[in-house]
Amino acid sequence: MSVRVVVTEKLQQLVEPGQVFTVRIVPYLRPEDADHLPDELLQDWAFDRIDLLTFR
Repeated sequence: MSVRVVVTEKLQQLVEPGQVFTVRIVPYLRPEDADHLPDELLQDWAFDRIDLLTFR
């Protein structure tokens, strides 16, 4: 699954160039979508890769 979220303008307002910051990813799955999924899938999230790209 691939999802693109554009947050460039907000990042520019919050973080100075070169400043270190933390990104917290909070996955959310609607309960009606989770009903048919196995419990272990809902409890153990793992990411193989996350890319954060910013533009000026």
